Amino acid sequence: MHPIIRRALLAAAVLLAACAPSPKATTAPQASVGGDPRSPKVLTIAIQTELKGFLIDYTQESKGIGGVSQPPPIAHDFLLADDGLGNFTPRLAAERPSVENGLWVLNPDGSMEMTWKLRPNIEWHDGVAFTADDLVFSGTVCRDPEIPCVVRSNLKAMDSLSAPDPRTLVVRWSAPYANADQAEGLTPLPKHLLEDLYQSDKANLVTSPRFSTEFVGLGPYRLVRWEPGSHLQFARFGDYYLGRPPLDQVFVRFLGDPNTMVAAILSGAVDVVLPLGVSLDQALEVRDRWQGTGNQVLFGQSMVLYSLYFQLRPDLARPPSGVVNPVVRRGIYHAIDRAQVIDAGLAGVPPPADSWVSPKDPLRPQLESAIPQYPFDVARAQSLLADGDWARGGDGVLVHQGFGDRFELEISAAPRQDAQRMQAVMREEFKQVGIDATIFNFPAQLASDNEMRSTRPGVTINGTGAAAFFTSTLHSRSIPGPENRWGGSNWGAYSNPRADALLEQLGATIPVAERVPMQRELLQIILGDVALAPLYWNVAPVLALEGVTGIPAGGGPAQTWNFFEWDKR
Repeated sequence: MHPIIRRALLAAAVLLAACAPSPKATTAPQASVGGDPRSPKVLTIAIQTELKGFLIDYTQESKGIGGVSQPPPIAHDFLLADDGLGNFTPRLAAERPSVENGLWVLNPDGSMEMTWKLRPNIEWHDGVAFTADDLVFSGTVCRDPEIPCVVRSNLKAMDSLSAPDPRTLVVRWSAPYANADQAEGLTPLPKHLLEDLYQSDKANLVTSPRFSTEFVGLGPYRLVRWEPGSHLQFARFGDYYLGRPPLDQVFVRFLGDPNTMVAAILSGAVDVVLPLGVSLDQALEVRDRWQGTGNQVLFGQSMVLYSLYFQLRPDLARPPSGVVNPVVRRGIYHAIDRAQVIDAGLAGVPPPADSWVSPKDPLRPQLESAIPQYPFDVARAQSLLADGDWARGGDGVLVHQGFGDRFELEISAAPRQDAQRMQAVMREEFKQVGIDATIFNFPAQLASDNEMRSTRPGVTINGTGAAAFFTSTLHSRSIPGPENRWGGSNWGAYSNPRADALLEQLGATIPVAERVPMQRELLQIILGDVALAPLYWNVAPVLALEGVTGIPAGGGPAQTWNFFEWDKR
């Protein structure tokens, strides 16, 4: 029997008792739950990490860590639903604005006007009507420099918001912005519950219980209970605008580590295990065990790119003359055998990456020749490291010829088994070229802490959506720091004025044909600098018991983007 399964089975009996909710936790008022009280339809989901709140734009959490993005769509809806594959489906919005439907108007002076039409009969979970005034308030909050909102840096040209009627939002932009139709900065906030706090105590707005334990949303299920360190409990919201949701109750349990998650699904203590948590290797073992049972192991496609991010802040980087040097970074990239790393950590399933341009991107044929290539090549890696003034000392470890520093490099990653395997392989690969690497894994309780992620001294394995490279991941304005409360996803603090200019141009250029030359130049600049080292395109395993339906094929950070369709037979 495989060790993964053996450990899981040994834990299963204990876990069944631990996961069994207390009567107090499971009992919800009948009026809130609905359905037949003799046979309530209950779905129990496991994620690894407890989220900080339901509005991740404000909680500063990394969306791919520990499944923290999975619960929000259960309780909340947005103007558009993102399936994780680059497709946006209208949700609160009646339709997505476009030039063709007349809702996106480009003016001769370069300004824009975008109109969002809302669906009718949408209510907050407390019964108050959702209107365009809520969205005017939401945009105002996100654009406020005193409020930590991770997408604010993308809204520089958002000039004003207005609500000519309860179902119409008009957003005026002073300059073109290509992603304006993705509703950035328009995460719905309940004006009737938050406006007073926003006006009187901005410093404590996003830590208010209204963002977490007392959350009131627009989704198919309403929050009934948040038991810190244990679980979330949701009940059907009977007045949901898309129709009556199928489930009576939903539980989301925080199970801490992948082995516990495997134990939970094997024992039947939970119905579904969502990413990110269980490794691909574990999922393959569970699939083998489940052959012929009707239980499901799904490997969802994902547009999440995992890369090696370098610490480029001179005051934090260790060694000081190491990864801050682009020549050294090129050498490090050549020292990584991506195929071996993927095989060791992820059973060889995910495709390797050479850039943020996915193999599925329709523009890939027009961009591919512009992508600098860094194949695994130990000799080339050693040559580049020597060009950076690093030579082997008596013990075989590189020593800087000017400053005498030993090349001791930390490899940090999330506390997952697959990441730890990849770290171990990289450590050995770096040893071949004279780099003495050590391994650091973020404590589980800090796995989504942006300050910690941004201040590690060496290199970090981290994932982000491919689309983010054209908005926030590599622009200098998105460098996290104390001044922006560690908001932003440019973790390594990469800064290049020409790259910034191109990113801004891309954001203001709508015709695809005009964007291609900019993207080609951007690839050459950023990957020529090796601002990051792309590793692989993620696949996200989902484990589900027989009878659970509605789980989408995509494997984005929020697998639950269509949760109102999920059911359990």
